Amino acid sequence: MLESPKFQNEELREEPEYLTREGFERLQKELEELKNRRLEIAKLLEEAIDDGDLTENAAFHGAKERQEENEMQIAELEDKLRRAAIIEKEKTTNLLLVRLLWEGKRARAWKFLRPAAK
Repeated sequence: MLESPKFQNEELREEPEYLTREGFERLQKELEELKNRRLEIAKLLEEAIDDGDLTENAAFHGAKERQEENEMQIAELEDKLRRAAIIEKEKTTNLLLVRLLWEGKRARAWKFLRPAAK
């Protein structure tokens, strides 16, 4: 059984992960690809196990490392997506509206005045 993956920065895990809609969708797609890779890695492990002695089986150890890395990446992406706060931007000449949307929570919006373009 795999150990629970360790995050590089455990203290910041509950902070919102600010993402654009496009960034959120890109991470979802990457997560799906990583989950689909599980079957490929399982086949590699099965082939390596069929080769016999696992103590000196480089294919087995390589596949285990790939599996652990893949599972860590999956856990990190799932955590980012769980904490995601979608940022939507609407631009006018001198005003920038930033609206943060949390899934299942109220949206908050801030307006910022910025210098006019020269």
